[in-house]
Amino acid sequence: MSCRYRPLLSEIDFAIRSTIPACTREYATIIAAMKAYPNKQKYHQILKTMSPQDRLMKAFELSDLANAAFKVGLKDRYPHATDAELDRLYLEKRSKCHNRNY
Repeated sequence: MSCRYRPLLSEIDFAIRSTIPACTREYATIIAAMKAYPNKQKYHQILKTMSPQDRLMKAFELSDLANAAFKVGLKDRYPHATDAELDRLYLEKRSKCHNRNY
C-alpha cells in the first residue's frame, strides 16, 4: 500500500525506507524524531508573551488556515466536482476527523 502524503525524505532515512513501510506509525515517529525544530523554543517564548485572547485568536486563525488548505486539497483531488459536491465531501470527511474522546 502506497502513501500519497509521504514526507520528503533525506539521505539519512534511506535505510529506514527499506525496512519500515512509509505509511506506518513507526515510520512517522522516526521521521518526526529526525527533524530538527530550531525555532521551537522561540515559538514557545512568543506564545508566553501573548495574552490569552491573542493566543485564542491565533488558534482560530490557524484553524481557518487548516480548513482552507483542506478545501483546496479537496478541489485538487476532485477537480471536476461542483461546489455543492465539494461542500458535501468537505463535511463528510471533516466529520471523520472530529475528536470524539470527550
